[in-house]
Amino acid sequence: MNALPGALATPSADLALHPPSLALAAYLHGGPRVGVVRSRVLLLGAGRGEDLLPLAFYDPEGSYLGVDDDAANIEFARGAAGEMGLSNVRFEAADWSEPPLTLGQFDVVIARGVLGRAAESRRNELLRLCRTSLADEGILYLDYPLIPGAASLRLVWSLIGPLVDPAGPVQKRVAQARAAAEAYRGMIASSGHPYPQLLAMDLSRVVESPDAVVWRDYIGAPGAVFLHRDVVRMAHEHGLRFVCDAAFNRAEGHVPAEIREELVGRGLSGLEMEQALDILRNRGHRGSVFCRAEVVEREPPGPDLLDELGMACGLGPKGEAVRLDPGVEEVFEGAGGERIASADPLLKAVLLELREGWPRPQRFGEVVSAAVMRLQREGAEGEPSDEHVAGLARDLWALFTRGMLVLLPNAPRFAENPGTALHGLGRFEARAGGGLTTPLHTTMTLSGFDAALVRHMEPGADEDGLVRAMLVHAAKGSVAIEVGGARLTDPMLLEPMVRGLVRRSVATFARWGLIAESDAVTPRA
Repeated sequence: MNALPGALATPSADLALHPPSLALAAYLHGGPRVGVVRSRVLLLGAGRGEDLLPLAFYDPEGSYLGVDDDAANIEFARGAAGEMGLSNVRFEAADWSEPPLTLGQFDVVIARGVLGRAAESRRNELLRLCRTSLADEGILYLDYPLIPGAASLRLVWSLIGPLVDPAGPVQKRVAQARAAAEAYRGMIASSGHPYPQLLAMDLSRVVESPDAVVWRDYIGAPGAVFLHRDVVRMAHEHGLRFVCDAAFNRAEGHVPAEIREELVGRGLSGLEMEQALDILRNRGHRGSVFCRAEVVEREPPGPDLLDELGMACGLGPKGEAVRLDPGVEEVFEGAGGERIASADPLLKAVLLELREGWPRPQRFGEVVSAAVMRLQREGAEGEPSDEHVAGLARDLWALFTRGMLVLLPNAPRFAENPGTALHGLGRFEARAGGGLTTPLHTTMTLSGFDAALVRHMEPGADEDGLVRAMLVHAAKGSVAIEVGGARLTDPMLLEPMVRGLVRRSVATFARWGLIAESDAVTPRA
């Protein structure tokens, strides 16, 4: 059985603004080791709170401040925070370009979507504010449109812009932009020439990206675009040192080893290496981590750090039955098409344990112990040697650097006794009609049955009520239930089918930490 147009989508990784992940990235590249318990976080360019509210919701011990120069945005964000019962987040309307603005000291400063939109005369004030707002061992996340990829935004906008109502509401303008991009993409889809194919890729991003991305990157002419080395130079002039790329371990940002080796052979390193990679990958956006220039560069840690972190991995076996025998190679795949193959029994068993626990992070020692027990049930004898375990740690570390394994300093909270109602953040996002933010700070995009279901998962909802609501949707035709390719309309058959779909979806939402405790649907603030 299935609900059309689709079942639950696998959440897409988006840890770019997650303070613990930023802190870990900085530490792994010789930067400061930022404390992430009770951390103080500042977000410049907070908008309507889309980025900050999920961070604050899942981190009740932290302290968050969002600043935006649009008073209407700030009022909306304050209302949303109040609706969720959050007391650890504040929103202030302020023009950060008007000196001297003083906001205090923060462990993590996030400046998202502001450098590229700022006039050239205002960039210095922005970077000054970022520097003065950093605690001694604090870190700054700064993102910016990147040459060469971002330059194509101007070209895409020149095509779709005339077909978008400049005075229309956000959702209407996004829908118009998608429709225009889809039409232009159809005109050039069959061309074999490299230029229209490249343009078709950019148009596809407008069609397929989340609403927030389309609004941020494509609605309205884009601002300035930068070379990475020029941003690093500007930051250095304001007492900031580049530490790393915030998305250094993302699968889509990973550069094949042979390309790096070729560039090294040509004498490139450091910023020149990064610049060459940006161009070769046609990158259009970067999120970089900076710290104060006076912070002494440290020796980066290695796989031994796994003992201090939680890990989660969604790689699953390609086949139904996995042989754990030594020397038998098994393939594990991710939702994004990434795959690895291994014949090591311990690594295969660890990946199975992580998959069964996904997406909840687990400790390295606990996972290894569970994997050893699994192997022993399969007939293996003895314990792995220290050398074998150290090799396993190196393998998992390699998966992390390639974006296939999530490492988190802090374990996110999941309901221990989930009910049938979404938690406060989930209910707010469901009513807004967008994706749902998970405790891993990934976005779950919904469609069809599930997009309709979440709008009914309010406090007091139970399974019977959800089934009745979804039967109404099925009767009206707003949700299609199909069996064997044929649409189901018989009420006697629809009820058990819908009940099964409701149970499946609620269980999936609970697995992803989106359901409130059954005896307390109000989130802890």
